[in-house]
Amino acid sequence: MPCPSWSISAKRCVLGSELRKQADTVCSKCYACKGHFVMGPVHKANEQRLLAFYAVEDWHVYMARYIELLVPIGDPHFRWFSSGDLQSATMLTTIFKVCELTPTVRHWLPTQERGFVEQALRMADKPDNLVIRISGPMINGVPPLADNTSVVVGPVSKEAWTKRVAANTHTRFHCEASAGDDYACGTCRACWDSTVETVVYKLH
Repeated sequence: MPCPSWSISAKRCVLGSELRKQADTVCSKCYACKGHFVMGPVHKANEQRLLAFYAVEDWHVYMARYIELLVPIGDPHFRWFSSGDLQSATMLTTIFKVCELTPTVRHWLPTQERGFVEQALRMADKPDNLVIRISGPMINGVPPLADNTSVVVGPVSKEAWTKRVAANTHTRFHCEASAGDDYACGTCRACWDSTVETVVYKLH
């Protein structure tokens, strides 16, 4: 990840917790439910972040300040939910406020929670510097009906994936990080680019 991010435990996912019980869903293979994500210190930090969201008055003000202090100079990007997902429409409208307070930062928020997004958009306008990518629920499934989406496909060989990356378009952009062994984004910022309709990730 080329930038700071904010996360909560994937065990807190609302829709994701149900999808995790179903075969061939992206949530059944969730990277955030294994490895270092489930270790004590990481789990504790994720729980503390969620607690702070609910407990701290004017959380959006403090969060905006935190982002301004941490984003790289000259490359101001921020990711929401490197693990976990939206808990409510109110959480998303609060994130809208953070984005409004950090207008020079480009924000990316991937989510399975279509319902919360629809509710939030009836409550408030989405800031222009926030890209919400609605995630397709099924591995090898079709992109959801939304302006900005993502899907997961696999298994795909490294060689075949490299060919797909070479054929990238703004309509269907194959994740360049998935072509390498370290899953490093490098200079790619397609996930944050609202002109990129669908980002395709390789199952890992």
